[in-house]
Amino acid sequence: MNDIEVQLVGNVVTAPELRLTKGGRSVTSFRLASAPRVPDGNGGWRDGETSFMNVTCWNATAENVVLSLKKGNRVLLFGTLKIAEWEKEGRKGREVEIDATHIGHDLQHGMSIYRKVAARSSSSGTAGDQDRDAAGDQDRAAPESP
Repeated sequence: MNDIEVQLVGNVVTAPELRLTKGGRSVTSFRLASAPRVPDGNGGWRDGETSFMNVTCWNATAENVVLSLKKGNRVLLFGTLKIAEWEKEGRKGREVEIDATHIGHDLQHGMSIYRKVAARSSSSGTAGDQDRDAAGDQDRAAPESP
């Protein structure tokens, strides 16, 4: 079966949450909203219908996402599309899920300062406290020297 690769631009609508699997892998999830721009009929543009999807990131990406993204951030995302079917209390539905492989801020709508993360310990599998403290206030972050 072939994976469906997607590229999205959207807004983070829930705060990214980091958790560990029973096997010790880091996983972060959040909801993303995306709306296409469509002609308004008067020579201008407007937002089309908004789509909401669940986004999941794994391992180092999961740890970097929880340190870097906040609710309201506009992001660019690359990943694999999945459609999950559900049934609850006699109702059935479908939910769009994206397994993100690459994600970053949309610099058309703001600025971001990139800071390379130091190598992580293979025993813990999570970012160190020093990385968390340094990323806590992105507005005051300075670029790392080469």
